[in-house]
Parts: sequence; structure tokens; C-alpha cells
Amino acid sequence: YVSNNELTDINIDNNVNLKILSVDNNNITNINLKNNNKLEGLYAEYNNISEIDFTNNVNLYDVNLDNNPIKRILGFKNLQNAVDYEAVLNSSYLEEIDLSGCEDLTYLVIKSNNLKKIDISDCTSLSLFLVITNILKLLNIYL
Repeated sequence: YVSNNELTDINIDNNVNLKILSVDNNNITNINLKNNNKLEGLYAEYNNISEIDFTNNVNLYDVNLDNNPIKRILGFKNLQNAVDYEAVLNSSYLEEIDLSGCEDLTYLVIKSNNLKKIDISDCTSLSLFLVITNILKLLNIYL
């Protein structure tokens, strides 16, 4: 936990056994998670992260990226191996998100972004789905 500091960068490349990373309330612009395949929880709200890649994070099940200027999330569907996983992506600049293959996603909150469309037809385990204050023009549910 290194929350509430003035960090602009964090290097966790050598922390391959890291399970929880809490870096909220800093000024971090980038987090490289490629070597952290054991990571289960990421709490990085109130930073300056614009892009994040979850390609190697198959055990990650709790993600909070509130209030970051996120425009792009890579590898989100790779989180499908996690059971009962949650994602909170509020007050970002997210324009699109690929939720294909996200059958086990149970909790999704995406408020105050720039989403124009979202397809949750693969998200068959969703128990909470909040997409508020976006610019949605297309919503595919098919549950």
C-alpha cells in the first residue's frame, strides 16, 4: 500500500508474487503489470493513468480505476479466469471496452465516461451493472 503520496511512477516488474497493489491518490501515469500474473486486486483510483494492459493478469478479480483519464483498457477479457470479479471505472475518458468472454464478471460500474456503445451479452453472471452518465447510443444485453 502506497496510497496518498505524490508518486508519479511505480516499478513493480520484480514483484512477481504481488497479490494486491493499492496506489490510489497519487499522480501515477503508467503501471506496467506484465510481470504480475498473481495480482488479484488493483486499487489505483485518483491517478493520471490513461492506458492499462491486463493481458497477463489472469488472477485479477478486483479492479478500481476511478478518476483516471483512461481512454484504453487492453486485455480486459483476459480477466475471465477470475471468479466473481469486479470492475469500477468511474470518471474516466473511456470510449470503448471489450467485454467479450467476460462470463464471470459480477459487478461492473462505469459512470461518467465517454462510452457510446457497450455489449454485455457475454456477461451472464452480472448481478450489478451501472453505466451512468455516458453517451450511450447502443446497448446489447441478450442475457
